[in-house]
Amino acid sequence: MTTSIPPKAKQRAEEWAGYPLTASPRFDAKALLGRGANGVVYEVIDQETGRDIALKTLSVTDAERLYQLKTEFRALARISHANLVQLYELVATGDECFFTMELLRGVTFDVFARELSNETHPRVFDEPSLARLKDVTLQVVLGIGALHGAGKLHRDIKPSNVIVTTDGRGVVVDFGLCTELQKVERARHPLVGTLLYMSPEQAWGKPLGASADWYSLGAILYEALCGEPAFRGQRGSSLLFAKQTGPAIPAHIPDHAIPLAKLATQLMHPEPAERPAMEAIVEALTGSVPSSRSRDSLWVNRAPPFVGREGELAVLFDALGDIESGRPAVVDLRGASGIGKTELVERFFTELDSARIHAADPVVILRGRCHPQESVSYNGFDGIIDDLSEWLTSLNDSEAAEVIPADGGALVALFPVLGRARTILRDPDAANADPFALRQRAFTALRELFANMGKRYTVAIAIDDAQWGGADTGLLMSEVFGPPTPRILLVLAYRTEDAASSTLLSVLGERAPFLLNSVHAVTLGPLDVAASSTLAAHVLSEAEVDVSNVVQRVAIEANGHPLFLRELALAATRAAETSPPMLAPLGLRELLSERIAGLEPAERRLLHIASIAGKPLARRLLLAAAGPGEHGRPDVFRLARQRLVRETVAGGEAAVEPYHSHVREAVLGSLDEAQRRLFHRELADTLLREPEPDADALVDHLVRAGDEPAAARFADIAAERAAKTLAFDRAVQLYRLALSLQTKTAGRHRLRARLGDALANAGRSAEAGDAYASAARDARMTAPSEAKDLEREAAEHYLRGGRFTEGIERLRRVLDSVSVPYPASGVEAFGTVVAFRSRLAIRGLEFRPRRAEELSPEELARIDALWTAGLGLGWIDRTRVAAFQARYMIDALAAGEPTRVARGLGTEASQLACLGGASRTRKARSLMETALRMSADSGDTVAHAFNLLMGASVEFYASRWRESVDLCRRANAILRDGKRRPEWELLTVHALSLASLGYLGELRTMRAQQTAELAEAHERGNLLAAGCLSSGPANMGWLVADDPDEAERRAKEAIAPWKKDDFQLAHYFHLVARTQISLYRGDTDEAFQRISREWSRVVLSMNLHVQNFRVTLRHLRARTALAHAAKTSSRIERFRLVRLVQSEAKKLGQEDVAWAKPITAAVESGLLAIGGDTEGAIERLGVAADGYRALEMHLHAATADYERGRMLGGDRGRALLRRAEAWMIDEHVVAPERLAALLAPPVR
Repeated sequence: MTTSIPPKAKQRAEEWAGYPLTASPRFDAKALLGRGANGVVYEVIDQETGRDIALKTLSVTDAERLYQLKTEFRALARISHANLVQLYELVATGDECFFTMELLRGVTFDVFARELSNETHPRVFDEPSLARLKDVTLQVVLGIGALHGAGKLHRDIKPSNVIVTTDGRGVVVDFGLCTELQKVERARHPLVGTLLYMSPEQAWGKPLGASADWYSLGAILYEALCGEPAFRGQRGSSLLFAKQTGPAIPAHIPDHAIPLAKLATQLMHPEPAERPAMEAIVEALTGSVPSSRSRDSLWVNRAPPFVGREGELAVLFDALGDIESGRPAVVDLRGASGIGKTELVERFFTELDSARIHAADPVVILRGRCHPQESVSYNGFDGIIDDLSEWLTSLNDSEAAEVIPADGGALVALFPVLGRARTILRDPDAANADPFALRQRAFTALRELFANMGKRYTVAIAIDDAQWGGADTGLLMSEVFGPPTPRILLVLAYRTEDAASSTLLSVLGERAPFLLNSVHAVTLGPLDVAASSTLAAHVLSEAEVDVSNVVQRVAIEANGHPLFLRELALAATRAAETSPPMLAPLGLRELLSERIAGLEPAERRLLHIASIAGKPLARRLLLAAAGPGEHGRPDVFRLARQRLVRETVAGGEAAVEPYHSHVREAVLGSLDEAQRRLFHRELADTLLREPEPDADALVDHLVRAGDEPAAARFADIAAERAAKTLAFDRAVQLYRLALSLQTKTAGRHRLRARLGDALANAGRSAEAGDAYASAARDARMTAPSEAKDLEREAAEHYLRGGRFTEGIERLRRVLDSVSVPYPASGVEAFGTVVAFRSRLAIRGLEFRPRRAEELSPEELARIDALWTAGLGLGWIDRTRVAAFQARYMIDALAAGEPTRVARGLGTEASQLACLGGASRTRKARSLMETALRMSADSGDTVAHAFNLLMGASVEFYASRWRESVDLCRRANAILRDGKRRPEWELLTVHALSLASLGYLGELRTMRAQQTAELAEAHERGNLLAAGCLSSGPANMGWLVADDPDEAERRAKEAIAPWKKDDFQLAHYFHLVARTQISLYRGDTDEAFQRISREWSRVVLSMNLHVQNFRVTLRHLRARTALAHAAKTSSRIERFRLVRLVQSEAKKLGQEDVAWAKPITAAVESGLLAIGGDTEGAIERLGVAADGYRALEMHLHAATADYERGRMLGGDRGRALLRRAEAWMIDEHVVAPERLAALLAPPVR
């Protein structure tokens, strides 16, 4: 079966009808090219690329044939050679299985030979025809040699599996029986292949070596020369016995063809050891041993011996042992450039792949490599995703279902190439999702995918040249491979000399340091002299003169550097072959430059362009940019054989890149600025001719070519694409580049706004504020109507990013634009509250509903600005918030637009409930019912979620913590479901939910939620949210973990951006957190002094007007005074402290809220205990515990029981204490005694 187009293929209608193409609609069938026992090959058009290619599929699908088809593809998928058919893509799903490959236009080897001899019999070749036959045979030899060099054996070389193209290229095809040489060198095997052309040892099932393929080559060459097979007429067992003797040269062979016929018979020698090796075959076909130049042009370099790295290889296999034991493993592989990191990993993967071909636990190998100039999102990981995509498409539906994560749609949004796997369903709502949340979902899904793969397969992932990776890649890796790490082997290889300046390694060091501090760390140093000598001898052995005398010199001069050693050895070979012999230069750059200078002009131009590209470049684009087009492919192959370029796969097609960064650097160092600019221009022009140009690559080339206007346009396009693939840091870089290149002012504000969006999604809120502020400045000149919204965005992001002064200044501008004054002081704000609340009380809450369209834009802008101000300051300045909310309510009622009124009523309900008291709570609930009904009717989901949140606050203030948590969760589900993330509302959800969980005593849930929400806040650069979730009542999370030092660090971090001469919500949180930390540490004096110092500021602030804050602060003050009184030795001080506690207990007892009652009882218990009335103290603590339990305040109940048990003593007391302690331990309280002393201070 061939991939060539046979004569009159399109006229074979009867054959075509019997084998209809049922593969993907992406491929349109043009002709049936051939069929075999298991497979059918078609000529098709790939609709995605518009190219004519060949497609091989199965005629009958079963498990064994499916395995063979996959094996055939994978045998050659990573080998690229001019004389081996190029494979493209494997697709294997439930109802289709095929792979695509290069379309060869030509004839089979036997037809080629027949046509050369003018169809004579017996065959007669004139000298030109014989030369052509020898040339094609040589090419086939090189193709087979490349296969052997990759450790493969074809096992089915026959005339129909060698195609001679119309331009005279000999190509080996059909790798269905290809196998690993290691598998058959020492073991017997079943009979496979074509008996007429196979070697005797293959026919008898004996171990095989490369000589088995050379026998088959001899057989087809013999047939080509003679016109008939060597053992014509023999079949079955008679043919097997006939092969025990070699064929004779027929008498009719003319003298000029006898050397070629002799080669054929030598290749068919029955003893494998007697057959010529590849070097002898080349010599026979070319008439001489290849010189160094011809060897570079024609020779397939033998794989160098693996020496000097056995210990490091063993570390990799040790890490693999962890995987096999069910544990994940990371190998941290570091070393200087060119020291052999890539070769070590490839050797490991080769051995791993070979050892696991038929293992019960199959291996999946995924490779990625970062490139210094690669302009792609998730640099270094995209190769892994490409491999992963290919692997997923090879699975059948049931296999895929076992590994595909539930949220596969998010994964496709991040990496569209994974959409090739038909079992991954796209998420139709992904385009409308919040980008940051979508990225987090995608990371989670990728982690789940790897975890599922790790349960069923041995998964090995390698990222090479990690030092060139970006922040996006680091973020992805820290999320996907963070603990608990999936059961995979991750190999992270990077240059030591560039590690300190690496963005990727810096991010990993910050977020996932365990990836860089593995127990399997390998530092790759220089080879020792013995290994260097072995390697040098291998390279020098190819010289056509004796250079054995320089082996030791080369080994020593290379100083153990493998790449340098190879270049020294090649230079020594070239120098020795000159007349007279010359000394070779000794610098690596000089050695490479000398070798590059010796290239043919066409080869050198290709290498220049490949180096300028900065990343793997599609081979067709390289050839197009260089000029010769596909006719230049032999030059590419020669460069690959000289190890100046390597061929790889990028974007599903053959690609080329410099063999090593040293090669690229040598090339770039040889070019002046004008030459570089010219090459960048040629690459840019080539890319621009593509139907869908690669905007990322174009940006770099256009900039370096000096075409800044075009570069700015494509930078904007590339940035938008990066943002869509959730690579926000890359989008930021590109938007900034576009701004730096753009000269036009029109539309510049929109570009700055998109930069702000990208910065916000990248978690850089303060920088986003700068971008929006600049956008607003530009918009005031070119688009005044858009400036207001941009100012609002700037204010919001400055406040989120902790730059409160700038945020408030921007907020002032927003309010000034709608003629709303910003209160200059707290006193002025309080006066505004009183004035507008009085007006609202007189006016009432009635309104006449009107649609938004009936209102003027100015009126709506004013109402929305007031809303923004109230919302934006909600966690910053409660006095001014109250002022803006009062004004908002009056304006919203006057306007009558239902959605805005509904939001206002929700805030009114919350404001009313926070003041406390049963009557206010009843009225607040009534208002909430109206607000929720109106927001539900409006269809505005964010407004309805906001009102659910306000309902949660009403229940929170009423001591109904459970109802508050439930309403928070309902609001959270709605708020996270949109593309535009409402940060202020979500911050309220998180803070209110954490506080409620704390009161309920659900500490495990609280800690888990706090950890996740804090991580997200830091990720988004929301310092305000991080502070609110780290301080105040939430700060107790670290006390639960018995980590007061971390609690203190977090509290200090939260208060750092705030001015000290004010007392806002952040200061209240800080006071609560720091006082409780001191109490937890047992430093009662510091705790009491702190709250005493701050009390006057507390009173002057509006915080005591909020009942929850008032009860919290009075309870905290009473606890600190009790704890300090129990320790002081001064009777006067003790008396003063007791009087203070009595005062606070009285005030707490007057609070009309449920939770104040058990708190009061607990404080009274302390007073009784300090007065010596232990029995009374125990009784009041019992009342407190019962009251706490009635409100589901289980932590407070447990601490009350703990202290009561301590006071009771005896068996009953110990039982009570143990029960309380057990409950706390179950909620992950590390030090129950210390936490109990915090909430119920012991008085002895």
